[in-house]
Amino acid sequence: MPALDSLEVPDFGTLQVVPTGTASLELSGSISFKDPRAVLTPFLHRVHKVACNLPDRTLEVDISRLRYVNSSAIRVLLDWTKWILQEPAEHRYEILFRVDFANSWQNPTLSVMSALAPEVVRVKPRS
Repeated sequence: MPALDSLEVPDFGTLQVVPTGTASLELSGSISFKDPRAVLTPFLHRVHKVACNLPDRTLEVDISRLRYVNSSAIRVLLDWTKWILQEPAEHRYEILFRVDFANSWQNPTLSVMSALAPEVVRVKPRS
């Protein structure tokens, strides 16, 4: 299975996705396109398949520079946690979101995600 830093990242326009290591991604810009599910889901599913085989079971996703996410994109993020929970225990992993709560969407969204899937969602301010 390839590492995250070897995945091909599509052009998402206003959203920039950069693999920053074998177990980390950085998302920046905004997700404001009309149908994020059609655009993002295939890529995030590839990320998920790689993350299921991470040796330390943690995928770090830096969203501190992701300024805006529409409600349809939030649904995609919630779906991602559902995929993890549907995996057998030996393939589950944790998503560690690195955040900047100055971005107004992050606190309420990630609070809900953490409450719905506390075993797979962790949130820390970007250091």
